[in-house]
Amino acid sequence: MLSGSCTLLPFSLLVMAVGASVTEEFFFRGTLFSLLRKKIRNPHALIWIVAALFSALHFQFYGFLPRMLLGAFLGYLIYWCRSIWMPVFAHFINNACAIIGISAGGKSENAVTADASPERLRMLAVGSIVGLALFVVLTMRMKRLLRK
Repeated sequence: MLSGSCTLLPFSLLVMAVGASVTEEFFFRGTLFSLLRKKIRNPHALIWIVAALFSALHFQFYGFLPRMLLGAFLGYLIYWCRSIWMPVFAHFINNACAIIGISAGGKSENAVTADASPERLRMLAVGSIVGLALFVVLTMRMKRLLRK
């Protein structure tokens, strides 16, 4: 994708980090969330249904579960914060980190996961869960501080 080209990095960040985060969040957590909210009264069910659709519409089978968890997290962000901009920002950070990581490693997204050993994947999963938990705690604390 980027394999060592520094000139493509800003363009890739603009298109895949900024563009994708804004358009996907406004579609999934904005439009789709609002439309389904009229039919699905339970906010948790709504968040998880939209998260599953978010993941399914990326059309990558092996990334379905982690992407669905990301979608649920983004859904809870809009539910907690009552603003589309928090999930847009979190989505941007996720995409930007992936783009920069792929750019620095010189591998495509599929090559990184295909070369990973089971131990490395377990470490990645544990690190992701810990990072997600920390982000949730910090987001909830920030929400409480903003209420005061």
